Amino acid sequence: MSHEIIQNRIKNMAHQINTDFEGTTPLILPVLNGAFPFAAELAKHLTISCEFEFVKISSYKGEISAKHQPFIMLGVDVATVENKDVIIVEDIVDTGRTMEILVNYLKHRNPKSIKIACLFHKHQLSPEMQLDYVGFQIPDDFIVGYGLDYANLGRNLPDVYKLTP
Repeated sequence: MSHEIIQNRIKNMAHQINTDFEGTTPLILPVLNGAFPFAAELAKHLTISCEFEFVKISSYKGEISAKHQPFIMLGVDVATVENKDVIIVEDIVDTGRTMEILVNYLKHRNPKSIKIACLFHKHQLSPEMQLDYVGFQIPDDFIVGYGLDYANLGRNLPDVYKLTP
């Protein structure tokens, strides 16, 4: 998938977020490491007033599949989230386990609301996952580029590629 196609979709997502949060100041919460290119591009097109914090959560240990229980490596303080509209920005949602853990973690910090924006969603792996802003529905392929990696490599690629065995 080309960089241009990705950028155009992110602009459309930003427009929807601008509309949905007009007159408010949401907390944008990108998930490190993979979501940083998506979050940076999204930020360029947000015209609303917003705050940024970052969270780091991981379920991968360099493998192709998520074999480990996700764990939060870098969290946020209660005061950062309490009574705020939070928009989680994630690169990809596949099984949804990582996102469920993060949402539960945030709920204990009493946000006003939680919305999820993801660039890629493997819908067949997590059809019940409630996502508010989705860039692309994709098949159950392993992809790299635009923040997505394999063994921490490939994040810097401007396009997205399917990894083949």
